[in-house]
Amino acid sequence: MTRKQKFYSLVILLIAFSSLKISAQVGSPYSQFGIGDINHSSFGASKAMGGIGIGLQTNKHINTLNPASLVSLDSLTVIYELGISGMMNKIESNIDNITKNGTSINYIALAFRLNKYVSTSFGVLPASKVDYTFLSSYSIDYVGAVNNYFYGSGGLNRIYWANSISIVKNLSVGIEASYLFGSINNIKTIIFDNISYDNFKVDEQKSIGGFKFKYGVQYKYDIKNDYDLILGATFENRVKINATIDTLAGTIDYAKSQSSSIDPTSSTYYKNFYTDEMQPNSLYSSSTNDKITLPSTIGFGLTINKKDKLTAGLDFKIQNWGSINENEYNKSFQNNISIRSGLEFIPDNNNVNHFYKRINYRIGGHYSKTHLEINSTQINDYGMSFGLGLPMRNSKTSFNISFEMGQRGTLNENLLRETYGIVSLNLSLSDIWFIKRKYK
Repeated sequence: MTRKQKFYSLVILLIAFSSLKISAQVGSPYSQFGIGDINHSSFGASKAMGGIGIGLQTNKHINTLNPASLVSLDSLTVIYELGISGMMNKIESNIDNITKNGTSINYIALAFRLNKYVSTSFGVLPASKVDYTFLSSYSIDYVGAVNNYFYGSGGLNRIYWANSISIVKNLSVGIEASYLFGSINNIKTIIFDNISYDNFKVDEQKSIGGFKFKYGVQYKYDIKNDYDLILGATFENRVKINATIDTLAGTIDYAKSQSSSIDPTSSTYYKNFYTDEMQPNSLYSSSTNDKITLPSTIGFGLTINKKDKLTAGLDFKIQNWGSINENEYNKSFQNNISIRSGLEFIPDNNNVNHFYKRINYRIGGHYSKTHLEINSTQINDYGMSFGLGLPMRNSKTSFNISFEMGQRGTLNENLLRETYGIVSLNLSLSDIWFIKRKYK
């Protein structure tokens, strides 16, 4: 390994460790259900193209959406990928609205070809995110006003290792093994205006860990005039992963809760809401080992590609959340059905005199009927994206920027509507390995 390679590897590792401290993400009340907001694991170029990837092959980027796509990597090239993003989320209800924003380091990955037939990739990225803070108030006859304070944090991360094999010409298969790990903390505090009733708090933490697998296949059909049609499919089997659930509950001293000086408009208030004021003689604690189910997923994709000129693709995917027993998550789900489309155009990839002609111009969109159904209404998510790939001269290294705008939810049935904007930056860094350098 050369000094240059060692330097790149060291930088990547340092960023990975630092991301554990500085990573953050904008919260959503919808993340309180199940394992939270589920991350769509597309990388830089794919994000700008609506998140397509099941039928996508490229030797410039890492595609984690179909492990069979890794066969397109060059034999001597190693690709590093690093992604960061900033997000703004406007959350509206029928009575109020708030705006949140934040930044995060999204993923870090590496991919290379082992030999003529086998390619591999590994990395780490978020699998889901839980981050919500809200108040629900109502009144009960003969009881009075009741205030429910909710706070949630945490989520799951995913370490993956993917491999692809070229079976025969233009046909490849792939398998990806992932380990999911993380914790989810949910806190609910119930406060009565009527002093005759005890205030109450429940603090639950789930520690989760387990393996899941994804299988993929791609076939490339050569069309005339240097065009290719790539057909792809993926499958993820239904799995149960381990979960340890620790619960602490107890009543809260009324006098202390009324004199609390914490600002109720801050997220810290919800997280630490009377944490140290549970009455010792009322405490209840438990720790149980359980399993949680993740659904099977099937996806199909097709892409039409002209090398270094044009790529157009369409993905369709179904996550079978509707088959999971509602008692497992204390919530019934519906099948998640999504469709994504995208386009990339390069005016003249070999033009060394005009940089703008070598830029990769990208656009895409997505529509999803999510697995969430609230008040008999299935929550939809839709949006569009666009971006640029800025290549470096005489190299496959590129800097990619994408913008995504979308909306999730509705104001009907007293629900919430989220309008979000995401700016993502990606560095796809290529280097040459596995070659003996000669010096004269």
